[in-house]
Amino acid sequence: IMLGAEARDSDISAHASGDAARGVLSLLGKLVALPYALPGELISGTGSSTGTADTALMAALGAGTQIYVTSIQAANSSATDTLVHIKDGSTTLMTLAVPANGGAEAELPSPLRLTANTALNFASTTAVTTLYVSYHGYQAAE
Repeated sequence: IMLGAEARDSDISAHASGDAARGVLSLLGKLVALPYALPGELISGTGSSTGTADTALMAALGAGTQIYVTSIQAANSSATDTLVHIKDGSTTLMTLAVPANGGAEAELPSPLRLTANTALNFASTTAVTTLYVSYHGYQAAE
C-alpha cells in the first residue's frame, strides 16, 4: 500500500476548518508531523546580554506568522545567579533559573507558541557578566 502525500520544501497554504487537506512529505519522502516542521521552516538563534533589558532572540516574522519554540538553553558566565524570562514580545512565557557559572535547559514537547508577528525576547532579572540564550523551533502560519 502506497501512502499519497505532497512533497514540499515550504508550508502549504492554510486551510479553513473542516476542509480536506493532503498530507505533507519532505522532498526526501519523509512524513512531516508536529512538533517537527519542514526543514525550511526550522529556526534557531542566540543572543547575549549583560543587563536586564529585553534582548531579541528573533524578530517578529510578519503578519500571520508565529514562532514556535521547542527548546531553550541559557549559560551564565557570571559569578551571580540569575533568572531569565523568555518572552512573547514583552509578556513572560517561562522563566529559567540560571546558576552562577552554569547553565539551564528546557526541552519543550509542547512548544511555546508566540503571538503572530511578535518577537521572541529574553531578559535577565540581574545584571551579569554575560548571559547567553539560545533557542530552537519553527515558524508557521497561524
